[in-house]
Amino acid sequence: MAPQTQKPRRQRMSRTAAVLMILLALLCLTPIATGQVITGTILGSVTDESKAVLPGVTLTMKNLDTGETRTVTSDIGGRYRAPGLGLGRYEVRAELEGFQTRVRTGITLAVGQEAVVNFALGVAKVTEAIVVSGEPPLVNTTESSVSYVVDEKKIRDLPLNGRDYAQLILLQPGVVQSRASVGSSDVGYGVKISVAGSRPNQNLFTLDGTDYNDALNNTPASAQGYMTGVETIKEFQVLTNTMSAEYGRASGGVFNVVTKSGTNDFHASVFEFHRDNKLDSKNFFADEKPDFRRNQFGGALGGPLVRDRTFFFGSYEGLRERKDITTVATVPDENARTGALPGATPFTVNPLIQPYLALFPHANGPLILDSKGAPTGTAVFTGVTPRASTQNFGMLRFDQNFSDRDTGFVRLLQDASVIDQPVFYPTFPNIVRNHKTVGTLEERHMFSTTTLNEVRVGINKSKPVEDVNPIDPHSDIAFVPGKAFGSVNVTGLTEVGTDRTNPKQFAADEYQVTDTVSFVSARNDIKTGFNFAHFRYNGFSESRSRGRLNFRNMSDFLKGNVNTFEIAKPGSDFARDYRQNLIGTFVQDDITITPRLVVNAGVRWEFVTDPTEANGKISNLRNPLDSQVTVGGPLFKNSTKKNIAPRLGFVWNVTGDGRTALHGGWGMFYDQPLFSTWRNPIFRGLPFVDRATISAPKLPIDITKVATTGVSDTEVFVYDLHPIYTEHYNLNLQRDLGFFNTTLLVGYFGSRGINLLGQGDVNIAIPTIQPDGSEFFPAGSKRRNTNFGVQRMIMQGFGSKYNGVHVGLQERRTRGFQYQVSYTYGKSMDNRSGSGGRQEYENGQARTFDPFNKSLDWGPSDFDVRHNLIANASYDLPLGKGRLREGWQINMIGTYAGGVPFTPVIAGDQDRDGSTDNISRPDLVPGCNPNNVPGGRGPNMWFNPACYVPSAPGTRGNAKRNSLRGPDLRLLDMALVKTTAISAGYQAQVRFEVFNVLNRANFDLPANTTDGETIYSCPCTLDAAGKPVQKQLPDAGKIFQTVTDGRSFQLALRLLF
Repeated sequence: MAPQTQKPRRQRMSRTAAVLMILLALLCLTPIATGQVITGTILGSVTDESKAVLPGVTLTMKNLDTGETRTVTSDIGGRYRAPGLGLGRYEVRAELEGFQTRVRTGITLAVGQEAVVNFALGVAKVTEAIVVSGEPPLVNTTESSVSYVVDEKKIRDLPLNGRDYAQLILLQPGVVQSRASVGSSDVGYGVKISVAGSRPNQNLFTLDGTDYNDALNNTPASAQGYMTGVETIKEFQVLTNTMSAEYGRASGGVFNVVTKSGTNDFHASVFEFHRDNKLDSKNFFADEKPDFRRNQFGGALGGPLVRDRTFFFGSYEGLRERKDITTVATVPDENARTGALPGATPFTVNPLIQPYLALFPHANGPLILDSKGAPTGTAVFTGVTPRASTQNFGMLRFDQNFSDRDTGFVRLLQDASVIDQPVFYPTFPNIVRNHKTVGTLEERHMFSTTTLNEVRVGINKSKPVEDVNPIDPHSDIAFVPGKAFGSVNVTGLTEVGTDRTNPKQFAADEYQVTDTVSFVSARNDIKTGFNFAHFRYNGFSESRSRGRLNFRNMSDFLKGNVNTFEIAKPGSDFARDYRQNLIGTFVQDDITITPRLVVNAGVRWEFVTDPTEANGKISNLRNPLDSQVTVGGPLFKNSTKKNIAPRLGFVWNVTGDGRTALHGGWGMFYDQPLFSTWRNPIFRGLPFVDRATISAPKLPIDITKVATTGVSDTEVFVYDLHPIYTEHYNLNLQRDLGFFNTTLLVGYFGSRGINLLGQGDVNIAIPTIQPDGSEFFPAGSKRRNTNFGVQRMIMQGFGSKYNGVHVGLQERRTRGFQYQVSYTYGKSMDNRSGSGGRQEYENGQARTFDPFNKSLDWGPSDFDVRHNLIANASYDLPLGKGRLREGWQINMIGTYAGGVPFTPVIAGDQDRDGSTDNISRPDLVPGCNPNNVPGGRGPNMWFNPACYVPSAPGTRGNAKRNSLRGPDLRLLDMALVKTTAISAGYQAQVRFEVFNVLNRANFDLPANTTDGETIYSCPCTLDAAGKPVQKQLPDAGKIFQTVTDGRSFQLALRLLF
């Protein structure tokens, strides 16, 4: 039957248009500003020596690097403010007739910083200016937003493995890394960062004010997982909680990255960073060190084209790497290959299975034993696969001072990377490519001493690609003629084959326009803003196009008893070309109530348009009980025009001397339903893509017959979409400790996520309710909608809650020493940690446990880290005078992080709800503590799987989501640096860096934690005593890999001019 087609309807836009017109009219009367802050502000007050305020004082800010100047006048209350200043070194001059002129130097303005520079002018007695040097106060007394700055020196000096500056984001309180994250084009290649309980894909990255996230709203990293640009980045700002109304689009952390610009002096650098395996320690699980060679090289040059007017800066960074990747897999042992399984009568292996059995390499490691020390029919295979990586990263920027009132810049960045990525076995590699282009054009104009306008145009193009090996050595056994071989999945063994979602390609182009005016009045610093972004998404994802065989266990596999076969039927159309717009506006007012109290108040309105497809390929199953999908838009009911987000905060200068400040705030932050949230349903939905799961097909697979059998699976996006938002709140105290330029921050931080997205198979059976209120699914229960198989729905109804105490201790560099210590005690709880179906975390589940009772999934977030302590330091060693003694420096980063959680699960439909998508769980044996392992916990047995038994058939297991914890992480990285002056203006710097100095084996989660730690493969039965008849999976509880390498060394040479 043909799918239902919705007829085009006239959209009712009159009310929205009226509201928009009123807002635009208001914006014409008040200044406009956007939220991507890439500049700084100098502000303060001017009094005479008796503390009486002085209006009409002329204050001139001069950038000592570029000559840019800004002149403002103090208001009737003696206050002044100069927003939108370029970053760098400044001097500030205060002049008023009849008073001495004073000049403050030593001011370094950072991104997003509000540097307070106060003046007390004496009556004129001498004509020369009085010059005073000193940095602004350490304590923030003007903003309630919680933010931190990573400056150029930290970026340059601290040891960074892979020169990935995203590692420096983790130095801040409240920021944790999800170590169990997965890297792919589906979920991003970079480090997964959670800020105060937010999901990693709720973060926003900007580069010089232009949105910088990757195609699927993740960390903008290369195919290798690196955020490259140590020689290119000047500094970046990390905002973690209650951001002002300037910030929209995402509800997590905000990371504002600013690139370097040229100055009045020429500066250049050339560098080479080299790593190989000669001094490295071998991995804990490896018998020998794998071959490894990495070279990262490049240079940068910047300076004036016209002094005080025109500047340029360019950089290039290249990577060439070859590394043997050690993979540890579970494979059949030699007895199993002949049909001799432990505890079973030997049998003859099905001849039709032999070609697939041959794909599993022969074991070269020990047998895998169960918890009682008995053989399991499996053994360890350790393989070494060469991986080649290439990356080319470049940036070119021009800055122009048109006049004292006009400045601007243009910048273009490109990053192209490619990697041959093995997938467990050497004969099944993926080819991964990622190309990114980010351009920005900006102009800032001062209309008056109180009014600043900024206009910015940006483009962000991201194109991740994953493909299979073009030369397929197994094409003779491919399921689909003309395509590469798919995959074979045997529960208890490591899957063999390539990623079943490949090949895929996502090209995301974002075009942005913003306009900004900041207006300063007596007590109000007002910003309003308007921004527009146009998104274009095109590409394809050939999920299941090559087929996948699934077997319940190794016995079924060797006998040729197929459980299911997954396939996208021939004729499926995977290509898509989508469009969508985002429009936002806000008003922010920072009100000085008293000289010691500032209130930050604002409101933001932001929405997206309905997605459209160039060729009309939009479809959705609007009601899970519908017999057919609906073809045509809209994809969902668009509720985003209701997204009004108030923000409120305060700062109280407690002691009045600027050394102690109490900050507090609350705000609403909306997540927008952009491409990253609905990509799976539109790339894989019926009728354009017809995917099926065929139960118990006979071997060999005949694709011509399979294509006409099986009920179609489909992917669905929630049609009745409600606003997706998070509330932030915090109360914190910041104190200047009065020694060594050290500040202390202690505070409570919280957040609450509402109407969050997640995925589950909603086409499950209807249970009967037992007298105790529990669910029971009788044998033979049918799906609710027999017209479909799996209905993987991106649905709402998920939530999150975070409570944490953040402590930060930081010293501004004094006498060659700088340090920072950040500690976070946080508890992040939710019933879903990712919005998509494919796992974003190694320890997560692709689908929810029960889509109609989401409370059963409430537990620690997949990225929950209860204790996170990280410290960094830099020290110029005082070894004396002379070329050999001078210029020595030592730098370090030390990390302790608690383990991340994971879930005990059962493979198969043990609860008989009709779905193997929604993973079943076992029962916890009463009185048994799974953390008590006989002989102690370790990689051979991290938890005791004997504490779990299969749930009774038809029932939900009582084991809780994320009730187990993985190993902690302890890491120390250090760098010893020697800088030697070659001649005037020329320096040579040698760096000797050591990663994982203590050579600690930081273990990963147990082996099969994809979709949870699988303990049993079911359906399972229990004997009269309630004990399972089936054995536990052989690798349950065992760890086979680490999350960090052993001790490794890096040698670098930098030439500075």
